[in-house]
Amino acid sequence: MAPFVALGRNEPAAPLRSALIRRASQGYLNCLRGRRRPLSFVLAKIQLLWWMLILDQCYRSLTSSGKTGDPFSLTRNPNGRVLVARAMGGIGDLLMMEPGLEANAIRYRQPVDFAIPRKFFPIFEHNPHVNLIDIDGPPIDISTYRRFFNLSQCPATRYESPRVPEIKKGRVETFAQGMQVSRNRLLKQGWRINHFLSTDDEIFCDDFLKRHGIGKAGGGKRPLVGVQPFSRDSYKDHPNIAEMIRAIAKDNDVLIFHHVANGLPEGEGIVTTAGLPLGHSLALVSRIEAMVSVDSAFLHAASAFDVPVVALFGPTDARTLTRHHRRVKTLWRQDNFACVPCWRNEDKACAVSGLRSVSPCMAAIRTDEVLSALGEMLAT
Repeated sequence: MAPFVALGRNEPAAPLRSALIRRASQGYLNCLRGRRRPLSFVLAKIQLLWWMLILDQCYRSLTSSGKTGDPFSLTRNPNGRVLVARAMGGIGDLLMMEPGLEANAIRYRQPVDFAIPRKFFPIFEHNPHVNLIDIDGPPIDISTYRRFFNLSQCPATRYESPRVPEIKKGRVETFAQGMQVSRNRLLKQGWRINHFLSTDDEIFCDDFLKRHGIGKAGGGKRPLVGVQPFSRDSYKDHPNIAEMIRAIAKDNDVLIFHHVANGLPEGEGIVTTAGLPLGHSLALVSRIEAMVSVDSAFLHAASAFDVPVVALFGPTDARTLTRHHRRVKTLWRQDNFACVPCWRNEDKACAVSGLRSVSPCMAAIRTDEVLSALGEMLAT
C-alpha cells in the first residue's frame, strides 16, 4: 500500500488514511503469524478479515481520487506470468526457493519472473524455469502478472517464529507454500534443488581442477572433498573446523568453499574458492565427491548435484533443514543436549554456555566422527 499512500499524500484525507493503512497493515501481518490454540486461531481469522476490510476501503479511497495506477495497480492479467520477488539473500534460502519456482513454471507452462538483487543472479543464471529481473532496476508493473508472490516478507520466518523450537516443515516446503505450491505439486517436483551449468561453467571447472592438481578429474589420485567451514552466523560454526580440514586432507584433496582464505589451513591438496565469482563456486560443487558442511549455503548447493553430505548441526534442526537431501548424514548432539534444537540466533545467548558465539552442541562433534561419516558417504 505504500506507493498508494505516497501518490495520494496531498489530499485532505491523506493523514487519516495513511494512519489507517499503517495500523491495518501491522494488524494484518500480526494475524498472519498464526496462533497455536484453536480459540486464538479463530480470533486471528476474524481479526484478519477486519483488517482486510479496512485495507480494502483505504484502497478504494485512493483509487477513487484518480491519482493511482500502474505500476502499482492491484488488477491482474489472467494470461500473464508469475512474478516472485525477494529483496535479500541469503544464498541458501534462494537455493531452497528453486523447487517452488520450478513447480510454478511447470504448472503455468512458462518461466517464472524472479526479481532478486543482481549479485545473486548466478544462482539461477542458466535455469530454464526462471527469468531473472533486477529488483533494484526499473519499477515492475505487477498488473501484467497473473500471480505475485512477495517472498521478501519471508514465509519461512513467519512459519518458524511462533513455533520455535517445534518446527516441523523445512524451508523448501515453506517457501513453496509461500508461492502457493501445494505439497502434492512439490512432491511431483521431487523437492529437488536443481542448478544448471553452462558449457563455460564446465570448462572452468576442468581448468580449475587441472591447474591446482586436485581430485581425480584434476590429475590427482585422491577423492576431492568439499568443506564449507563457516556459516554467516557464528553460532552455527564448529570451533575446531581447521583441525577437521587438516584431518580430512590426510587422505583426500580438499576444496574449501569460503570467500576469504585468511585463517584457513593451507598445504598440498588444500585449495580454496576465495576470490572466485559465486557462479564458479557453485559450479565446482558438481565436481566434488562429498561435502562436509555446517548449516549454510553450500550444504544446499551439494543437494543440487546429489553430492553426499556430512552435515554438522547444533542449534538448528537437522531433520527439517535437510529433508530435501537424498544423500546426507547428519552429526547432531541431540542425545547429549536436551535443548537441541534451540533455534537461537546471534542475539540470543546459549542457554548452556551463556555465549552468543560458539555453541557447545557444535563443539561436541568430534573430528573422528566426521572422518568416519565421511568415509561412509564416500563409499556410497
